[in-house]
Amino acid sequence: MVQTRPDSSPGAVFGAIAIGGAIATAVGTVVITIFYLAVGGAGGLIFGVQDSLALQALFALVALFVGGLAGASVLPLRPRGPLAILLAAPAALVAFRVANLFGILAWSVIKNNHLIEHIDLRWIIRALTDVSSAWGLLDVVLALLAGGGVAAVRVAMVSGGVRGGSQPFPGQQPFPGQPPFQGQQQPFPGQPPYPGPPAQQPYPGASFPPQGQPPGGPQGGPPPPGGF
Repeated sequence: MVQTRPDSSPGAVFGAIAIGGAIATAVGTVVITIFYLAVGGAGGLIFGVQDSLALQALFALVALFVGGLAGASVLPLRPRGPLAILLAAPAALVAFRVANLFGILAWSVIKNNHLIEHIDLRWIIRALTDVSSAWGLLDVVLALLAGGGVAAVRVAMVSGGVRGGSQPFPGQQPFPGQPPFQGQQQPFPGQPPYPGPPAQQPYPGASFPPQGQPPGGPQGGPPPPGGF
């Protein structure tokens, strides 16, 4: 296997996560809006006062989905080091919280709910930062783990891959005169080195001239005049 692409730069990782976070926010807004329209309400879930265990569990899956979608932005890249993980985890959380806020606003507009009339800056800050229950904390943790986990898997795949050059196939032996492949057993003490390439043999019916002598037989002076 031969590495054909260089490692991604920090700027590329940052840009990919920013774009992926925006996409995750947009997709999450649609999913959460549909979720709120289906369950018939939005105000209680974000502040953790919804009594339905099934709704809270389903919303936790939404948090996991949005966070994983944000972290998946690094999959086309070749990130190394912890940068991708450190960026993907908070980006996933931001995408989830912002998508949740936009979902509430979209639900309120679609339903023509009076909630939209009471939304101010303090309400928005509370909606983005409030974690007032165990379920709210679980949603935050799941979004963080999903985003950082997907990025960590990609970093591990790149770090465990080939850093350059070619690797032998299973069971492949080095060519004569070639040192053993990396990871293969070295010759034991006293064991002769790997044989060199065999000497070239003449084709049937052909013969090579002696070493140091040009083809065509021995070279001498011109024959004497008269054949003597």
